[in-house]
Amino acid sequence: MIPSPSRPWTRLRAGGLACMCMMAMLLGCSAMPESYTQGRALLASGQSAQAVEKLDQALRLRPNSGEVRMAYRQARTQYQLDLLAQAARALKQGEWDEAERQYGLALAQDPSDGRALSGLRQVDAARRLDKLLKEAEAAVAAQDVPLARGRLRSVLMEQPDHAGAQRLLRQLDAGQKAASASADALLAVAYRKPVSIEFKDTPLKTIFEVLSRTSGLNFLLDKDVKTDQKTSIFLKDSTIEAAVNLTLLTNQLEQRVLDANTVLIYPSTQAKQKDYQPLTVKTFYLAHAEAKAVSTTIKTILKSRDVIVDDKLNMVIMRDTPEAVRMAEKLVALHDVPDAEVMLEVEILEIKRSRLLDLGVRWPDQ
Repeated sequence: MIPSPSRPWTRLRAGGLACMCMMAMLLGCSAMPESYTQGRALLASGQSAQAVEKLDQALRLRPNSGEVRMAYRQARTQYQLDLLAQAARALKQGEWDEAERQYGLALAQDPSDGRALSGLRQVDAARRLDKLLKEAEAAVAAQDVPLARGRLRSVLMEQPDHAGAQRLLRQLDAGQKAASASADALLAVAYRKPVSIEFKDTPLKTIFEVLSRTSGLNFLLDKDVKTDQKTSIFLKDSTIEAAVNLTLLTNQLEQRVLDANTVLIYPSTQAKQKDYQPLTVKTFYLAHAEAKAVSTTIKTILKSRDVIVDDKLNMVIMRDTPEAVRMAEKLVALHDVPDAEVMLEVEILEIKRSRLLDLGVRWPDQ
């Protein structure tokens, strides 16, 4: 078979056209727009917002370039992360408006971003808790302690580790303890007064009347105290406190301090102790420990019976004497500590198979 004379020319022309097309493609790929270079530089310097604008311009000029598209997506992802980080910092610093604005920008860029939606809910909650805290502070200024404790309780039920509410609650507790300590100090001064007494088969009423005139204290006797019951006591160079304690001990009586100069005397029976024993209610909002474990510890060590656990709010409520409550506070502080944490830095990379088209040798650059 004799070859056609036109076939070599046809092959040459086809090969030349292919080479020209390839050269045109290489030249077109190598000529990246200036906005692409500027966008990459801005992204490297941490200016993600400006980088998105520049790379968006470059993508409009090169819509089919995988390299430009990937750089644009990388810039958008970094911009989203920057917006969320700025919003979180503003939320932590109490700048609600700025946090809401940053979360709004993040949500506008990606309406499906759950982190931005959660952040906006946190901003609303922070504003609500801040309002309750201000109401509590105003109640403290107006000396309305029950109202202040109610507002603080609402804050801590929703956010147990709220620093402002915990600080104000500690101030209230410290004030209450200081007032109690002041009364105890005044009573201690009166109890330390020296006294020497000798009574033999003397009615209790007479003994407490003498102690009252000597110390300046008021002794109130419960109706069930047998005032005509006779007792004997001999003390020399002793104190009012010793005289009172010995009289109570030898006659099966107890005392309760009502204020700085008033003491209540009542029979040492279980019924009377239940009526007169000072009890206080304390609520513990736990941030890390489990309420059941803390409750078990309080019941085991302090033998407290009135302990209530709220698993939903992770809260423990107890009613006991002030001494038992103070011990419970120390036990809760030992329990409610954060666990050791391991911080992991995770980077998510998005890779497409079309990226393989951009790998290899680039003629004529490299």
